[in-house]
Parts: sequence; C-alpha cells; structure tokens
Amino acid sequence: MNIYLISQEVNRYYDTYDAAIVAAKDKKSARQLNPATGKPMTEEDWSMGLWCSGVGQVTVKYLGKAKQGTKQSLLLSSFNGS
Repeated sequence: MNIYLISQEVNRYYDTYDAAIVAAKDKKSARQLNPATGKPMTEEDWSMGLWCSGVGQVTVKYLGKAKQGTKQSLLLSSFNGS
C-alpha cells in the first residue's frame, strides 16, 4: 500500500471535505476513495455535495509507502464545518 493526499478545489464551501490522506494500492484507487469513510465512492456519494462531483476533479499526490500490512483506508481528512 501507498499513502496519498487526495484533494479537490471545486467544492470549497461549509460542510464539505477539501482533502484527505488515504492508504491505497495506486493513484487510481486513491482517487475513488470517499474522504468521509475511506470506502470507494458510489454514484450517490458523488452527488451529495460533500466532496467534488466526479473522479476527474480529484487531485492525487503520492506521499510514501505505508507500513507492510496496511489495508486500504482513510487515515486523516479535512472537513470544513459550519
């Protein structure tokens, strides 16, 4: 597993996520993770307005290797509460 910073610049209002640090096998998998749950985004998740509205709006930056045995997961997220 690798560690990635995922972020989005589209939806920057109150009660939204702007970034998260996740453990994932690759950039494609990281881009699909929900910053609230760490699980893959569903169609409903994309339309809720808590994150951006599509996978093409997610920026992914490689941060490093995760400790051996780490599973795909959410490590930390940034939520802009009201």
